[in-house]
Amino acid sequence: MTDNDATLMSNLSTSTEYSVYQFFNTDEYEDVRRWVTLEAAMQAAVHYCTSVAARTGITTRVIITDGGDNTVFEWKFNEGITWPEHLRSPKSDAPVTPNDKLPNPFMEGHKPEEPK
Repeated sequence: MTDNDATLMSNLSTSTEYSVYQFFNTDEYEDVRRWVTLEAAMQAAVHYCTSVAARTGITTRVIITDGGDNTVFEWKFNEGITWPEHLRSPKSDAPVTPNDKLPNPFMEGHKPEEPK
């Protein structure tokens, strides 16, 4: 764990309010959650990082900020999670989330499951 990660963990443990922002390829952004719990912020971030808009590049960035306006989580289109560093996605593999190894129906070679 780096010093930055230690600072992040310290901030996470003392902050009680988080906000989630979604950035678009038009250089606009919107706040999608304001002053929510960390759990609610993470749920929203995962939703926006895995949405159709995120997979197609309409959403280009999703961040979570704490009550002090520090960025505690960042995801970028074509890069995956970029902050905090210990969750950073390798650029060559760039999953949307660390567990996003599920087949993408929009990718070549994907075969849909047969109905049972």
